[in-house]
Amino acid sequence: MNRRRRSFDTITTLFLNVVLLLWVTLAVVLWFATDDRPSLRLVAIIAMILFWLLGTRAFASVLLGRLERRYPRPTIEEVRSQGVEQVVVLSGGGEVGRDGKVLAPGPPVDSFTNWSRARFLAGADLATRLGPDCRLIFTGAAGTVLGAAAEELFPERTSVGESASKETAHHPRAIAEEVGDRPFAVVTSAFHMPRSMRVFRRNGLSPVAYPAGYLVSRRNRLIGLIPSSKGLELTQLALTEYAANLFDAVIRP
Repeated sequence: MNRRRRSFDTITTLFLNVVLLLWVTLAVVLWFATDDRPSLRLVAIIAMILFWLLGTRAFASVLLGRLERRYPRPTIEEVRSQGVEQVVVLSGGGEVGRDGKVLAPGPPVDSFTNWSRARFLAGADLATRLGPDCRLIFTGAAGTVLGAAAEELFPERTSVGESASKETAHHPRAIAEEVGDRPFAVVTSAFHMPRSMRVFRRNGLSPVAYPAGYLVSRRNRLIGLIPSSKGLELTQLALTEYAANLFDAVIRP
């Protein structure tokens, strides 16, 4: 049954792949449209190769892998040995307004994004392993929502959240009074960890990286060579993160 399921997934990935179908259509159109213009055809071929490359998960994984490997996840013993008693979770956004409140009625977890869900679970798991006295601090646009969810799910643990910080550079100032000069664990997506560590350290804080939500996977390596909407999304995410790292390193020294 698992083999049949994998075969079905492979078939749908190939034949219901909108990006692949678009690529084939554009390739055919450009080939005939540039029939009598060799130089323009060469440009079209190069453009289609770049389109294919940027749309593959394999290419996105190369870009994201360099970011995700920068800070390997430490063991619980390694985190505990550094005296960590607080876990700071970068919220990762959510279905919230500018005031940090949910946009629709329902439990706080309904407003979680994929980013915030992975970070929330990793942060809660780390705090549980570190002990009952470990505090959970949520920061970012959805920080208040994540903090409310933590209070409901873990009423015995101290959990606080703030939603005033709207971007990575704002987080250190938002939590400085909460963490003081003590070491604390930072939980955020693995690809986002290098930028987060830079801004926390630049503000004189003592973060310990604990990455979550890894995006690079070794599964379906052959399928990863075929362009897809997910591949384009991950490539855009990687390029955006590299640009943000460059901005923070150069514009915000």
